Amino acid sequence: MNITETTNQTERPEMNISLVKANCWFIVIWLIWICDYVDRMAVNAVLPILKTEFSFTDSQLGLISSVVGVSISVLAPITAILADKWSRRKLISIMVITWSIATFMTGRATGYFSLIAARLGVGVGEAGYAPSGTALISAWYPKKIRGVMMGLWFSGTSIGVALGVVLGGILAHKYGWRSCFGILAIPGILLAALAWFLPDYKAIKVDNNEKKTGALREAILYIFNSPSVLLLYFSFASVSFSLMSFSTWGVSLFVREFGINVKEASFVVGVSIIVGVFGDIFVGWSADKLMKKSNKGRLLAGAFFFSLYAITFTAFFQIILPMKSIKFATICYATAAFFCAGVLANLHTTVQDIVSPFFRSTAAGFIPFITQMFGAIPGPVVAGYLSERYGLPFALQTIVVISTTLLLLFLHLVSRFYDRDVARAKALGEFVLHQN
Repeated sequence: MNITETTNQTERPEMNISLVKANCWFIVIWLIWICDYVDRMAVNAVLPILKTEFSFTDSQLGLISSVVGVSISVLAPITAILADKWSRRKLISIMVITWSIATFMTGRATGYFSLIAARLGVGVGEAGYAPSGTALISAWYPKKIRGVMMGLWFSGTSIGVALGVVLGGILAHKYGWRSCFGILAIPGILLAALAWFLPDYKAIKVDNNEKKTGALREAILYIFNSPSVLLLYFSFASVSFSLMSFSTWGVSLFVREFGINVKEASFVVGVSIIVGVFGDIFVGWSADKLMKKSNKGRLLAGAFFFSLYAITFTAFFQIILPMKSIKFATICYATAAFFCAGVLANLHTTVQDIVSPFFRSTAAGFIPFITQMFGAIPGPVVAGYLSERYGLPFALQTIVVISTTLLLLFLHLVSRFYDRDVARAKALGEFVLHQN
């Protein structure tokens, strides 16, 4: 049940699993990824309702949305280390159950602090999913199609964000915002049972003593001695600073600027975000193609597509929004979502390319910590703060400028250390992945 690989092989998967079996289990973790973001983002659709019912300020609403990231950032490194040392599949199953229960409790909240507590609980559950999922995909599929498969997996993010906003708006409009979260908790509980049986692995170093590699101290030292990986962490934060701001305030933006209701605004934003599904796949495919021409092809793809995202949103705020045309605003918003969606998946794939399989879950576990603390958490809050003083359009446009500038800077710095860190991963030698 194992296959010997070297880190520069690209034609076959590192784990001995058939393509059919890999694809079937891929669908399961893809559906879980969708549920992750549905449960996380549905609250954004009801922010206008919460503002009216509880008289919350924009800053308070921003924190209700982004506080999920606090528990994710604190627990993600811990759960990722546990995944490498214990079991990715069991951890995923437990995580899904946890965030589903917390989603249900969101609808039971009676005020600001109980809402914050429930959303923190959602983050507790979601902390360990992404690191384990990316490690499994990297093991199930060969490197030559890793970008495409990671893009397909991350299309669940775009679908989940869109469904979260759309379903949140529809269910809240029809049944009330409290019932909305009770309904959304059900699919996750069912998928958690399937996740218990995911094909998992243990990485074993091939040497004279057949000694296991992956001790915690060794993993931490490996990661923090890889400048390109550390810089990629802050690249994630730069993207999330903008992405989470728009995910949080998109519905409110359309409600305020076009005078439509929550249901209509949720539909507009949801349709725009769903276009990002194609962006996830296209950016992944483009990066795989660029990798054939340059070993830094994924970095080039990330910089190029996020720059297009910034240009498109600049046109949205400076040209389209003053026209007050909901049609053109939707098209422009959707185009920006297309360019941005695949960038996060591309960055995840880049980390997986650089890091040895011995440490992949652990390396991925630090991504949410940096992303949430420096991007996803402050983004919506900063946008809310600026919105109260200068208006929501100005706030979001400022967020785009900051995030784009930072991302391009960090990707440039990554390129200076990339070759050295890839060579470090290869120097660890051959490995086998035993199915666990």
